[in-house]
Amino acid sequence: MFRRTHHGRFYNDIHAFATGSSDVTQLPLEDGDFWREVFEYPVEVEGRRNPAVTVGIEGLLHERLDLTAMEVRRSTAIQVLDGGEPPARRQAMRCLAAEGPTTEVLAVARRWAFDPDIGVGEPAVNLLVEGRPDDSVDLFLSMLRRTDDVRATMAGDVISQMGEEALPGLVEMLDDRDATIRWRATRCLTRMAEEGKQYTLEPLIEAFHDDSPSVAQVAADGLVALGSRAAIPTLRSVLRAPLTESTIKALHSFSLHAAPSAVFQPVARATIGSAVSSSTLTAVDKALENLETQG
Repeated sequence: MFRRTHHGRFYNDIHAFATGSSDVTQLPLEDGDFWREVFEYPVEVEGRRNPAVTVGIEGLLHERLDLTAMEVRRSTAIQVLDGGEPPARRQAMRCLAAEGPTTEVLAVARRWAFDPDIGVGEPAVNLLVEGRPDDSVDLFLSMLRRTDDVRATMAGDVISQMGEEALPGLVEMLDDRDATIRWRATRCLTRMAEEGKQYTLEPLIEAFHDDSPSVAQVAADGLVALGSRAAIPTLRSVLRAPLTESTIKALHSFSLHAAPSAVFQPVARATIGSAVSSSTLTAVDKALENLETQG
């Protein structure tokens, strides 16, 4: 059974083995206690990681493991994740991430992707982003709802690339009571619209009428990105739905950037500020008439 005798020597032996820079006594790579010591080695001091230690322990060493040592390391890492101290858990997940998105590692990553410790959760999510398991749509939609850190951003990036298969889940999120969740869903739809995805039109119009100004605003950006095809449906929706200050602000933003500009200039002037007035509806009605006449 492995026992470390001195921190400095322990690290020096690992680093020398990893880099091949000198002859050292064979490390006990098939000993779970050795790997636990690796994970518990103080790679962080006062919240800052030691790059030199990281290179020796986390990266190069991985490349020189045989399958048996890899399996021992993986099983020890899982044990540490289940009950180790925060620094050791982070190091265990980072070492697992070095293996890449294998079936076994992806199963571990799915389990710990929502961990309260971002140092554990982020590398787990990175593995899932790289590996894209079969349930990726549901997994990343759930992450978009449940996390409030960089993982939500990562999930949004992936969902925006998924396209139409993610559409039902995003539409469902537009009805969430939390405006932040609705904003995230709308932002994904807008990013899809920026790629010319016309199937985002109806959900973006729904979000355009959201009570939250931030949601309505990002929806307006998406509708502008869709181009001329979005102009008539957007104006019709304004005439059908009750006008709110949130929608007025979004309409002002939309009309400032929508084309043709000559048609939307009167709408922009009529929607300055946030007051709901009959002049807004008159301007919208006139713009719609002009657009429909132009065919």
